[in-house]
Amino acid sequence: MWLDETPVEPAIGMTRLHGQPLIEAADQLAALRALAHATTQLQAVPLTGLMAGLPRIDTGEHYIVRLTQAWPELLASRPDDPLTPVMQQLLAAWQRSGDADLVTAPATPVLSRGDANLLNWMTTDDSAACVDFEYAGFSNLAFDAADLIEHISGRAVPDSKWTQLLPDLGVTDANRHLFAANQRTCALRWLAVLWKQRDRRREEFTIQHERVDMPYSSANPYA
Repeated sequence: MWLDETPVEPAIGMTRLHGQPLIEAADQLAALRALAHATTQLQAVPLTGLMAGLPRIDTGEHYIVRLTQAWPELLASRPDDPLTPVMQQLLAAWQRSGDADLVTAPATPVLSRGDANLLNWMTTDDSAACVDFEYAGFSNLAFDAADLIEHISGRAVPDSKWTQLLPDLGVTDANRHLFAANQRTCALRWLAVLWKQRDRRREEFTIQHERVDMPYSSANPYA
């Protein structure tokens, strides 16, 4: 990246990345481990200056506002939709779980790109690089790991590979309960997004609906 601090029209630019799209890599797990390595390097950058007081776009707190205010209001405005009670039941189960308290619990801040879309990553033989830092700010490790895995683009990766990647993303026995709470919250947020687009993205919505059910069943691969 480069910065031009011209007073009239300051600008930030990015160099062109070489390689191939990460999600098309022949060795997907190796590519994801390269992504995780780059992510942990970014998280190790000291938070100083403006970044120390600037949260990333779409924080865990923002997701919770959507799930406790915006989406319930939309659902309540559609009482005749057969999916409304189903979605309300899922929201109620999430609210009873106590996940919101864990998502908003104090945590060590780290630098975050703020954008978990795998389409922003390129991979070479032994490394990974990314673009799009406009959502960057501070976050925390558990939320960023969950946001990466639960981003809709992450469905291109089998859960078995995500499970193997958890240690590379800093998920340990000590913080696994925090990660799981963030994971369930991020998954439910994506269900809310796809619910609004369910007529034209029906397959994605169906898959996400099944996924949100999963953390509350014995089939949860992250339990």
